[in-house]
Amino acid sequence: MGKVRMRKDLEHLTVKERDTVVRAFDYLQKLPPDHLNSFFTIAGYYGLPQPQYCNHGNILFPTWHRAYMLRLENALRSAPGCGDFSMPYWNETENSVEGLYFKPEGYETVRYPYSGLVGPEFKDKTIAHNNDVNENTPEQVTQILNENIRTWLTAETFKNHEGKDALAGEADKFRDCLKADNYMVFSNTTSAKASNDKNKGDPAIPSVIAIESPHNAMHLAIGGFDIPKQGDYDKYALR
Repeated sequence: MGKVRMRKDLEHLTVKERDTVVRAFDYLQKLPPDHLNSFFTIAGYYGLPQPQYCNHGNILFPTWHRAYMLRLENALRSAPGCGDFSMPYWNETENSVEGLYFKPEGYETVRYPYSGLVGPEFKDKTIAHNNDVNENTPEQVTQILNENIRTWLTAETFKNHEGKDALAGEADKFRDCLKADNYMVFSNTTSAKASNDKNKGDPAIPSVIAIESPHNAMHLAIGGFDIPKQGDYDKYALR
């Protein structure tokens, strides 16, 4: 049996351990795109280019993501001097998020509050919006991002840029999903919704939260988004 891998809280890493994280990711990102361990190849398993292997909305959601993270971790271990690398985790149930994201001057990113929309109908708006964001200092941009994540985690609701209420409270959802009475409803939003619809109105059966729900939400908190005809969850408007 191999050595047990100890995955540590990101905020509790030593300076040396943080340097190892940066060095390992830098190595993968510099590999040719067609290399089996390249960041491009492994990121592609999750999304684009097709085929897309990521499982959402079904019982494979938790297990697929665990296997995916192991694949990424093993690739990171291939970096010189990183043979004992273990993927750190971000404890999203803690209140402190300061310093987790840093945008040095000149760094290009599509993280919130920047817009990454590049379609023909959004291109000009994105350029104008990102120019507005760039009027802030890098520290102010980081503060906007961290505040958005903090809001999604700790506030029950928040006001979007239109002044309308949007639901949040994702840290509580991470805790509440552990109350699910079976793996199926715990594992994915489709099964949780079916269970909640079936038991709606029965006071003896509380509604359930799937682990997939807050997982999806944190993707969105870091990116900022709106869904046409379903709601605008962005506090920072795309003008």
